[in-house]
Amino acid sequence: MRVYLDEDSSSARLANALQAAGVDVLTAAGAGQSGATDEFQLEFAARERRVIFTANEGDFARLFAEWARAGRSHVGIIICPRQGLPPEWQATEIVRICSQADMTNAVAYVRPPDVS
Repeated sequence: MRVYLDEDSSSARLANALQAAGVDVLTAAGAGQSGATDEFQLEFAARERRVIFTANEGDFARLFAEWARAGRSHVGIIICPRQGLPPEWQATEIVRICSQADMTNAVAYVRPPDVS
């Protein structure tokens, strides 16, 4: 499992939790992609064959739809629109989502049980 944390979702705790779960994780800062546009972040993740994880629901939901219409391929997008969730919990959800389904050209949302 290969995951790319964009700038909106990068945290040392989340990266560490993912690594502890056996995930090959790369952050925007670690990849030298800080300040890049959301479009470029998705392009980078696609080139690197990584699922992208973001907190930026608006832009990445739009990019998902645009890429689908254009027939562009990506490895997957996971969106966690709610800020402040424990990074360890987020890591568990990322692993669960990626383990349950092929994320190629798909989008999935991380939502705590109390959010409908």
